[in-house]
Amino acid sequence: MSKAKTIHKPRQVSVGELLKPGQKYLTRAELARVLNVSVRKVDSMIAAREIPVLHFGKMVRFRLEDVERRLNKAMLTESEDYDTPNTPTA
Repeated sequence: MSKAKTIHKPRQVSVGELLKPGQKYLTRAELARVLNVSVRKVDSMIAAREIPVLHFGKMVRFRLEDVERRLNKAMLTESEDYDTPNTPTA
């Protein structure tokens, strides 16, 4: 008999739980946990230039304020697209 595997969805964490005092930058894994997405999704967002990234040599880091600002701006732009009425032009 096989045991059923339980899938645990990671809980969303606050930035305060991740950042140490004085820390300003998040790693890919930390950002993924804050956004409640996978690290692979963070990588695809970097590649698509959907989020701002800071490069320190081979390392990448994120300022949460910058990421939130960019994502909020993108959400506002998308919502404006949906709010535009489809009126035929004469």
